[in-house]
Amino acid sequence: KQMSRLLIAASRDQMAPVIAELYRHNLFHIEEYVDAGAEGYEGFKIGTPLSGASEKSADLIKIRAITNAVSLSADDVDKKPSCSMDELQTKIERELPLLEREVEELTVRRSKLDAREKELEQKITELTPFADIPVDLNLYHGYKRFTAIAGYLSREVVLNVPHEMHVSKREGKNFIVVVYPTERRSEVEKTLQEGGFQSVPIPGESGSARGRIEFYAGEIAALKTDILEISTKLEDVKKKHASFLVACEELLKAEVDQTEAPLRFATTKQTFVAEGWVPTDQVTAVTN
Repeated sequence: KQMSRLLIAASRDQMAPVIAELYRHNLFHIEEYVDAGAEGYEGFKIGTPLSGASEKSADLIKIRAITNAVSLSADDVDKKPSCSMDELQTKIERELPLLEREVEELTVRRSKLDAREKELEQKITELTPFADIPVDLNLYHGYKRFTAIAGYLSREVVLNVPHEMHVSKREGKNFIVVVYPTERRSEVEKTLQEGGFQSVPIPGESGSARGRIEFYAGEIAALKTDILEISTKLEDVKKKHASFLVACEELLKAEVDQTEAPLRFATTKQTFVAEGWVPTDQVTAVTN
């Protein structure tokens, strides 16, 4: 469309009603004022948000946190308005805090369960190489005169020191656990290094590795059930409140835009100036 440049200048106490009128028409494309000493703008500064901007922004952040938690997008709901703006504003004040608390409690619980699941999966990963070694894990610890080490060898080696060794095949390599006199550490380390030794930590647990893996697998299965239950509750929240949440986000975004519009104006203590563009055939509608 053919566009016309429009400059609006008024007293600062008229800023809020002017902004409201401009947004009601939804035609004025604001051109941002750059505070760089532009000619004719000596003494002007970038404006500050209208009253209530921080509260509106905080509510918008809450809404977006909720929609992210329940994986909601605007495409998921019917665009038809379900209530008036005043009714929606009332619902925001009354229902948003309760909804935020409910979703936050569910997401915090799910995050803790997810973290615990990852922790147990890591334990299983650490235990798996020891699954085929027929020695209880507690026998690898608690010695003063002996040291236990574990890891992978790419080549076979012969240890010329007193030792006990257990070997299993894993990932095309020999996985070994060796217990040897601590005083012979340097000899053992040198020999193992020649065999391409890659050490792994020995789990600080007791009992058989297989038994511990089965135990942790059972815990993970229970966690997955709890996580699924929480995800189902969040999905129920999404289905129940989807239209409300999308409408809230649209309303609050528009209100935040309005309250932050002065950040694109040139202002003094007494006046403000806004520059921008409107369709030429709508100039009269905007200015009258």
